[in-house]
Amino acid sequence: MRKKDENIKKQIIEIAKREFFAKGYKDASMRIIANELNISLGNIYNYFKNKDQILQYILQPLMDTLYSILNDHDKFDYTDWSAFVIEKHHRKRVTVILNLISNYKKELYLLFFNSHGSSYQNFRDEYADQYTEVTHRYLKKMKEKYPKINIDIADFFIHTISSSWINVICELVSHDFEKDENKKFIDDYVTFNIAGWKQLMQV
Repeated sequence: MRKKDENIKKQIIEIAKREFFAKGYKDASMRIIANELNISLGNIYNYFKNKDQILQYILQPLMDTLYSILNDHDKFDYTDWSAFVIEKHHRKRVTVILNLISNYKKELYLLFFNSHGSSYQNFRDEYADQYTEVTHRYLKKMKEKYPKINIDIADFFIHTISSSWINVICELVSHDFEKDENKKFIDDYVTFNIAGWKQLMQV
């Protein structure tokens, strides 16, 4: 019985994905989801308390990935000079973004463009704020490790740079670029970004 319940839950998620990806959160119909599964609308609420909770399940793998990217800034690799000068670090950053786009393009589009009316409708600003806080922590750690660097950088500039990273993702998921085009775009962005931080921090 438990296995059957879990199967139904998974089926709801899969049908809901198609509905949400096609119409966005606001226009997605719970009744259509129920009809496609040949179950009652009320039965869906035995598994999910509301439509927003279904969205949360759909986006959870993406959320985990986005927050793991934030947490990476607290790792050794990012608080070492080599992050600014060694090619492998550049390639790692490019790969992280490429994998994000490749694995979660539809989810990213849903999150950033079609989540109005859900608990994620302000996520873009919230994530930029969190990215800004992480950047501040990163700069302080770098200053402790390398006292001669400059971290006297305007707060709003840091926030703007944090937002720009999200804008890059939004541009990529809203266009149908070939993989090589994506890679070139991201590679140029990462190169530009690293060079800018090197200059600002006087690395």
